[in-house]
Amino acid sequence: MRIKNSKFSKEIIEKSRFGSTKRVICLFMLVLFGGSAFALSYGDAVINELMWMGTSLHQTDEFLEIRNMTDSPIVFFDTPWSIYREGELLLHINDGTLPARGFFLITRRDTSNTLIENADFVSNLLVLTNSNTSYSLYAGSSDLAPLLDVADDGIGVPMSGRFVFADYVYWSMERNDPPGDGDIEVNWHVACLSLGFVPGAIERGTPGFPNYQNVPPAPPDSIVLAPEFVADDSTVIASLFGVVDPDSIPGELMVAFDWLLGDSVAASHIDSASPFSGPLENPTTHAGRKYVLRAYTFDGTDSSTAAYSDTVRVHFERGDLIINELAWAGSMR
Repeated sequence: MRIKNSKFSKEIIEKSRFGSTKRVICLFMLVLFGGSAFALSYGDAVINELMWMGTSLHQTDEFLEIRNMTDSPIVFFDTPWSIYREGELLLHINDGTLPARGFFLITRRDTSNTLIENADFVSNLLVLTNSNTSYSLYAGSSDLAPLLDVADDGIGVPMSGRFVFADYVYWSMERNDPPGDGDIEVNWHVACLSLGFVPGAIERGTPGFPNYQNVPPAPPDSIVLAPEFVADDSTVIASLFGVVDPDSIPGELMVAFDWLLGDSVAASHIDSASPFSGPLENPTTHAGRKYVLRAYTFDGTDSSTAAYSDTVRVHFERGDLIINELAWAGSMR
């Protein structure tokens, strides 16, 4: 458990592990800060999703979603919470209700100027950075309150999410289920569904809805090459069998075929219709060359591990090589 409270808060948490002292400390915290939220502990609520890159509408069209892991609702008007970014106060949540086992969606832009639907709380203070950042959620108005969760570790690029401006890729950073510690990368994944956005939005994420972690497609069971004898005028067809996407999400399954000549790609092909096949066509098939097929499946979010064929050797045929000259008489030396 990561605790980033003050030294005073850490001492209280340590002491609260022991019987009667725990009851005294809890009573002290309630009197000092007020509200029932201070009965909460680490992991009772988590930062569930971050749209740190914004949307295609604007880079500031961001959201942060909180998930309640308990059976009790939280009314923020009665017990305000706070979110810190890199140890500095980012914003207070002082209105709205986090339902039991539900979600609370905070957006940066108001409902008339966003692609994100159904915000529970709007604050222009919600500034999510694209690198070297971490977020801490406290069940109170300051970092003296109990720490509930930490998202990311403040080092390098965000732990998940995908952003490629040139290709219109705006895919949010989603927490796994169960959440696990938020400062460990394996507990996050890239969004694969598009829920909670206005109709026609290209963004992926699930603001206001449960997260879904994509199941990557499986690599092919086998690769069959035809013909078996490959001459320099041949077109080689590679067929893949046993290509499976366990969840059929988020889009149609595709197979990428790369014909490798040494370390270089001599030819590529993408097929999205079963049975999946990719050709190596003449005049690529030059006599004397050796090729290897690399194939992998792609479901729109994740790729399978690559599968490789045996070496394909292009054979010489009659006439490919000729005896061009003979010194049958030897020489004068």
